[in-house]
Parts: sequence; structure tokens; C-alpha cells
Amino acid sequence: MALSDVDGVAFALVDDGPRVDLVWQTIIRDGAELLSVFGGNDRQSTVQASIPTPVLLAVDGKIDASVLYRAITATAIGPGLKLFDSQFKEETGLDLRADILDNVTGAAGFALLNLETEADADDWAAMSWVQLVDEGKAKSAAERFFTTHQSEIKLEQIAGTTVYATDGFLSIKFFIHGGHLFVAMGSPDIESIIKGPSDSLATNARIPEIGDAMAKGGLSAGFVDVRQLLFAIRPLLSDSEREQEKKLAPLVSPMEAVTMRTELNKRSIVSRLTLHTSWDHALPSMV
Repeated sequence: MALSDVDGVAFALVDDGPRVDLVWQTIIRDGAELLSVFGGNDRQSTVQASIPTPVLLAVDGKIDASVLYRAITATAIGPGLKLFDSQFKEETGLDLRADILDNVTGAAGFALLNLETEADADDWAAMSWVQLVDEGKAKSAAERFFTTHQSEIKLEQIAGTTVYATDGFLSIKFFIHGGHLFVAMGSPDIESIIKGPSDSLATNARIPEIGDAMAKGGLSAGFVDVRQLLFAIRPLLSDSEREQEKKLAPLVSPMEAVTMRTELNKRSIVSRLTLHTSWDHALPSMV
């Protein structure tokens, strides 16, 4: 986003009882292509029904990928991107524009499900996803990619779905299901993701404020479950870090979650970052 595309920016810090809101508004120049990149407030939240709880943090949003690609190729980066296209095809056997960019809607997200239960346990789990235009076309591209990388990728069948697995540092697995390309990192329960968990983020957010923030609509949404994240981090702390945690407990322990939501209102991009606490009056208690 170039500064010439921005007509103005405004910020506000709001004391709202147990919540603290940081709101900022960016007014985009009329006719700027940036508005076309964002499209409208039609973000969906269907993948949340596939995300098992608990979830430590998640974020998702939607842009128009084709408009963004066109805008980038029109800049000074364009020639370098074309060279990257050629190298990408040579390495993967796929056409970056035809097989990838033209087959994604621009909706994507990420969720951190859990951390390691103890140091070096290697049982953390995270997932990301991209919505597809044509699931069949994506499966064909995945098969071609596997053909050129058979020595590096293993195939698994989980709940009737082909899962491509690597043995790299992050233990990445990817699969196509329900109109999305999923990338699983660490050790998530892939079968639960495919079949649909009994307790999903869509139906079982830990607090209602998280569910409200992640509801469909807008440009993007996200949250950090502060309470759950701190609980997950605690087994990984050293003795000195635990002592420091005790000192910070009066400030940190009342914090429940941080939520984020961004919406487009004509030419204005309005973002709201909210800290949710158990204090009666959060802002005075923090300072």
C-alpha cells in the first residue's frame, strides 16, 4: 500500500469497562486499486467448523488474489516475479499463475492449536488453509507435484482423503478437502479436521467474545486466547522464568483474550483490536 493511496488515518483508545479497544481507521483514496484488492465484507467462516478446540490463536481473512497479483506485476517487482514464476515451474512442475494463483479465492487463515506439552516433546500442532476455486484442479496439481517429488513426499490415506506428508523439520502434511487446501504442521488430528470435530471453534469458542470476533463478514478476524496461551507456555518455562511470571501475575492473570476484526466501510478500512479482561475497569487497572 503506497502512501499516495491513503487520504487519512485516525486512531482511538477506548476504555470500555472490562475491555480496552484500540481502533484505527484508514481512509483510502477514491479509485485506488487497493480497494479492489480487499473486495468487500464477504469473509466466510466455514473452516472454523473443521478446527478442533482448544485453539490458542487464529486469524483469517480474504483478498482478491488476482487483483493483488496484477497490481504487483505492474510495479518494479514485476520483472523479478516473472523470473520467480519460471523458477517455480522448474522446481515444482506447476504454473504459479494457472495452477496456484488463479485457483485460490484469496480466503486464507492460520490456527495454532497447541504448544509442546514439555520441552522437546514435538507434539505441538498448527494448521493453515486456503480456499480453492476448483478442488478438482487443485487435486490434479497436487498429483503432478507429487510426481516430481516422490522421493521427498509420502502418501497417506486418512478418512478417505489423500494426505501428502514430508519428513522435514516442521513435519508438514497437506491435503485437499471441502474446497480448501489445508497445511498441517506438527501433530494435529487430521482425521478430526476432515470428519469435523465434535467441539469446533465454530461451536465451542472458549468465551463468547472470541466467537463474536470470528463471526463471518468483514475483511479479516483473529484472536489470541491469552489465558490458554499462558497456561500452555507454563510447562516450557525455566525456573527463573516462572519466578518472573509470578511477579507479573497481578497484571497478566486477569487478561482473557485479544480479538481483532477489520471491516471495509466504503473507502475506510476500520480495524478494532480489543483486550478482554476480568477487571471491572481494565484500562485504569493496567496503568
